[in-house]
Amino acid sequence: MKLRVLAFVNHIPIKYDPEPAINQAMEWGIDYVIAQGTGKDWGPHWLGSGRQFPVTNFIENVRPYMRVCHELKIPFILSAGIAGARPQLSECLAGFSKVCREQGYRFDVGVIAGDIDRDYLKQRIKAGTSIPRMDDHPALPAELRLEDVDVSTYIVAQMGPEPIMAALDEGVDGVITGRALDTGLYMAAGRRSGVSWATSALFGKMLECAGVALYPGDPSLPVYGEVHDDESIVLRSPSTRAQPTVQSTAGHSLYERMNPFREENTNGYLDLDEVHWEDIGDGAVRVTGARYVETPYTVKLEGAAPIGYRSINLSAVREPRYLEHLPETAERIKQEVRNASRFSALVEGVDYHLNVTLFGRDAVLGDAEPCRGSEHEVGVLLDVVAPTEEIARDICYFASISLQIGAYPGRRTSAGNVAQRFTQMTNPVGQAYRWTAWHLLPLEDPLEPFERFRAQFPYEEGTQPW
Repeated sequence: MKLRVLAFVNHIPIKYDPEPAINQAMEWGIDYVIAQGTGKDWGPHWLGSGRQFPVTNFIENVRPYMRVCHELKIPFILSAGIAGARPQLSECLAGFSKVCREQGYRFDVGVIAGDIDRDYLKQRIKAGTSIPRMDDHPALPAELRLEDVDVSTYIVAQMGPEPIMAALDEGVDGVITGRALDTGLYMAAGRRSGVSWATSALFGKMLECAGVALYPGDPSLPVYGEVHDDESIVLRSPSTRAQPTVQSTAGHSLYERMNPFREENTNGYLDLDEVHWEDIGDGAVRVTGARYVETPYTVKLEGAAPIGYRSINLSAVREPRYLEHLPETAERIKQEVRNASRFSALVEGVDYHLNVTLFGRDAVLGDAEPCRGSEHEVGVLLDVVAPTEEIARDICYFASISLQIGAYPGRRTSAGNVAQRFTQMTNPVGQAYRWTAWHLLPLEDPLEPFERFRAQFPYEEGTQPW
């Protein structure tokens, strides 16, 4: 046996008591406890704002797992803070210290920031380093520019396994990082245990989202993984609530990828073309056949900047004649806003954005929606982003009144023709953000841009040792 890992997701709210599952994993044996807690699934808001989910979720998630690490001296690897910038990481570290103080734990922890220094990035750009965008999208510059760095409130990078391995090699009890490659946490443990790059990457892919790879999938549940001497991977569930199956684990291999046979990493890609899943009984699945193709080393940069303030209105239409004419109604409302003298100084798409989303009709797939014309009611979301909260609310109110009482062919009443979900017709939801960096930074040294600390937990309340 080369490696045994107990994996969980440290920001998912706990649904069930994890102790029985943890105790089962302890019986099997654990070499590392690993949990990812960063991601960009929710868009640029948390990175741009420096905020995150209620940190209580992180605190209560890590608490039972740290008992195991403390009692058995098992090293842990955690990424933390969703967006993974310094404000979110600091909040999670304070929560981790709280757990240690309350439970009487003492840990020597390697802390690795996910933030990338602005001056470092600007020097690389000025020196002629090409930092290309990952996706060919018109909202992103083809290459990262100085002005993109300047306007970003925060810029982070998905660190690979190497900074984590370097921290563990210093003899710490565990590592907590900011933004990191989800699979990289597991790859660090794999590589330190003598596992090949291919198997380490596949192992990380299977464990990164914990119980999502089980059936029924539930990210609040842990998962247990082994790497054997022949480099085969065996997945088990320490919980009785779900089990790995060939379908659930193979299906998870497709998670968050455009190419079903290729998973990009910092120093290469995982080739899954010949991966084989096998039910070996006793609630376990064996996975074999990974290949790894090395490529030049890059880390993904993520940056965000304010774009304005958002105000929304949510209503619903059930009147058949109005349903029939909603598409032209949306265009009429947009044109009325453009023509209004009070907004004449604003350019749509530049100074403000007005989106009309029809839930129950093409809201998810848009023009690609194959099922049309069968709805009996449609939710209408008016979404306005403008330079100030006042302007956003003003445009949103203007548009919502037009939606509510505007004329349409066949209308039989002059009263309101929509149902308002909230009595507050305009609902400000704060500042809105856009992506400024979604680019690949080439590195000669995988450790170079990542700042590492070493801290003792718990630390004194009111202080911050990094």
